[in-house]
Amino acid sequence: MTAAPATSAPTSISGVLIYREPHSLSDTAMVTVTIVQLIGPSATITVVGQQVIHGPGQQPIAFNAPLNPAVFDPSVKAELWAKIVDGDNAWLSPSGTAVGTLGAPSQGVVVRLEYRPDLLEGEVTGVTTGAGPDLSADAVSMTWVLDATTLAIVGYDSSAVSGSEPIPFSVPFNVTDIDDTQTYVASSFVYDGERSWDTAQGVPVITLGNPLTDVTVTVTAITAPPSASPSIAPSPTPAPTTPPSTGGGGIDPLWILLIGVAIGAAVIGGVYVMRRNSA
Repeated sequence: MTAAPATSAPTSISGVLIYREPHSLSDTAMVTVTIVQLIGPSATITVVGQQVIHGPGQQPIAFNAPLNPAVFDPSVKAELWAKIVDGDNAWLSPSGTAVGTLGAPSQGVVVRLEYRPDLLEGEVTGVTTGAGPDLSADAVSMTWVLDATTLAIVGYDSSAVSGSEPIPFSVPFNVTDIDDTQTYVASSFVYDGERSWDTAQGVPVITLGNPLTDVTVTVTAITAPPSASPSIAPSPTPAPTTPPSTGGGGIDPLWILLIGVAIGAAVIGGVYVMRRNSA
């Protein structure tokens, strides 16, 4: 029986974003599409793919978010979160959409976004700091609220950064998703071209006396893994010359020959000197 060919890992996630309101987007609308995985021993939220679209046109809005092969893990569940911002109007993912791994699609993904006022039953607000004062106009900040025990994401927000910090966020969540006995944390990620920052440890929010407002999430720079340097083969080391063994432990004939040559040279040199002095 012939084995089925192995399925290669996707290199991007593509599909469309839709919403139910009859709103025509302006030329200044912005879309963010983010793919995340919980990776590592501490199951840290890791952004493995992202796309920002300025002036996307009208829905359905096509996207094709490239995946970062350096961090994307084909064996771990991946979720897509998206947001459309058009002036004072915004549409967000009410929940993550499984994509790209464990049988979930990587192409033809349809993501239905919810209008923010309809989604806004609960909200965590605050600022993200730590990314520095020199962010470009293309920088994007993302914040999630997740259950610290199950690691389920219950809310998401993203926004363009104006070039400075602190960066405000407002993460909506469905109150029916909240268990008052559980701990929830806010975690941020900032992306600016080749530079990025994430949260080493989430900030407790919502339950158990933790705040809903004035939350400060600190991010630190992500150090990119060193690129693989081309392997340089070492120069071959000459093998040491081993004098042939005499087998009897006596003086090697080669050494006898060398000693004879040296003595002969000395004798000839002495005769030459004597003749020159007597001349």
